[in-house]
Amino acid sequence: MQKLIKSIILSLIILTMCLSFPVLAADEVRISVLAEPISLNGLSIENTSRQYPIIVYKGMIYFPLTYDGCRFLGIETHWNQNTGLKLKSVDRQQPYFEAKRINKNSANDKAVIMTAPITINAKNLDLTDTDYPFISFRNIVYVPLKTEILSELDWVVNFDSTGLSISNTAKHYTVRNIPFDLDGNISYVLENGNLYHYNRDGNIYKTNIDDHNTKVYFKVSDLTGMVPYGSLYIENQNLYFRYSIIEGALLSKQDYLIQIHDDGSFSELNPFLINLPALTLVFSNNIMPSVNNLKIKATNEDDFKLVDENMFFSMDHGCYMLSNELYLLGNRALTLPEQLFLYKINPETKEVKQLHAEPVKRFTLVGEMIYFIGQDDVCYAYNPLDGSLNNVNYGQGVICNIFNENGFLLCEISPSGSFPYQQILLDKDLHLIAFTKDRKISAKHEFVYYLGNGV
Repeated sequence: MQKLIKSIILSLIILTMCLSFPVLAADEVRISVLAEPISLNGLSIENTSRQYPIIVYKGMIYFPLTYDGCRFLGIETHWNQNTGLKLKSVDRQQPYFEAKRINKNSANDKAVIMTAPITINAKNLDLTDTDYPFISFRNIVYVPLKTEILSELDWVVNFDSTGLSISNTAKHYTVRNIPFDLDGNISYVLENGNLYHYNRDGNIYKTNIDDHNTKVYFKVSDLTGMVPYGSLYIENQNLYFRYSIIEGALLSKQDYLIQIHDDGSFSELNPFLINLPALTLVFSNNIMPSVNNLKIKATNEDDFKLVDENMFFSMDHGCYMLSNELYLLGNRALTLPEQLFLYKINPETKEVKQLHAEPVKRFTLVGEMIYFIGQDDVCYAYNPLDGSLNNVNYGQGVICNIFNENGFLLCEISPSGSFPYQQILLDKDLHLIAFTKDRKISAKHEFVYYLGNGV
């Protein structure tokens, strides 16, 4: 876990940087910028305005070994003044970031032959190839796409009348863009090739992720007579909408839950009933937070049983089952009603155990790890198997919210300093998958979706 967390720190600190190496210049050579269409792992690349374009020397195509370009194609890079450049194939990829130029690249330019040591997967490369040597262009190392090098890098290259395509055997995700105006959108979910998003105009919209066609799917304001705060979620491929309305002279909050059907109809459900694997929870419908508010029932039981008469448990912050134990936030005896703590419940014995001494703001479950944000604004990773607790650090900025995004860890960020991103997406092993400045990210299976317009 510590190694994974350190890798996140390194990745996010230098996310938009390119690898720049000292070059022992020998001969100056003439190169040209590849004009044909280019795709990397299926992603179309604009070569004419790239700061480090794919180039051609003596009829051989050369690829720039930038930090982001390499990691997008499953290659880790390391530079040492004494041992030179080391390349290593890995079984994962990181997001693609493209450094742009203000002006377009010239069709022809100059580069220099590189003579510093280079190894790929611990194998020293022969740099005496006078026909196709490694070269440096704009202080970035370029590798010739020769057969023996491609074999070591696990890259597959095709160059024909349709252009150049480079792909790798590392696990990678297909990036899809769904452009639409994010302003006013409160909640969104992906299901069955569609994006469902709830807007402040009181409508739930349905956007097809292929043709981006958008239509009104359900009018919440017609149901409630107002635009309530609410959120969408998917369960067993069904769309649900949970919302709250402030009612009465006491301004009490009333919760509602509906299932929305494709024909435009809906079904009202008990908003205080939650079905989890092998366990059903029912919370008390109390105007104000109060203890003695949770009962549970296993699938093989007939009656609900009280968990702890001195405990208040929060329904709004999520409930998760892992290894036959229930995780949720709560407060004993409501001694500090504004603060919640992380608890684990044994459904059989009803034993309640507090897992973290300090208050917890938010938490979620991804894979077999519990992630939560503490009162100190630090994101933690808790391993229920061994009880270990580690910080999820990433340099500058603060993780202000976390979600389970279909098996990925989605983090909302308060941008700071050299880290301008507002969302990052990590897989269950905390490998960085995607990042964005002013869009939203979603993911499902092998697809990563960028929602909205922006970067």
